[in-house]
Amino acid sequence: MSTPSRRLSVPEFSHLLGATVLTRRIAAVHVHHTLPRRRDFRGTATIEAMRRYHVDTNHWADIAQHLTIDPEGCVWMGRDWNRPTV
Repeated sequence: MSTPSRRLSVPEFSHLLGATVLTRRIAAVHVHHTLPRRRDFRGTATIEAMRRYHVDTNHWADIAQHLTIDPEGCVWMGRDWNRPTV
């Protein structure tokens, strides 16, 4: 089941990190870059379009990434941290 997108400022994200309980071992962290370009980013609409592509086209359970960092430096929550990707 897809989780709703939630945009966090850096201080909000920092607080969340301290309050999160992980129920699985994290063995690696992967950082990658994707479209859109900065000028094409439309906030929630862009994040939800990525989620729809992953769910409707790729037939995954949710958006692939756990976090997305937007062009303004805010963090968007994606897949539940306790669920492995795809």
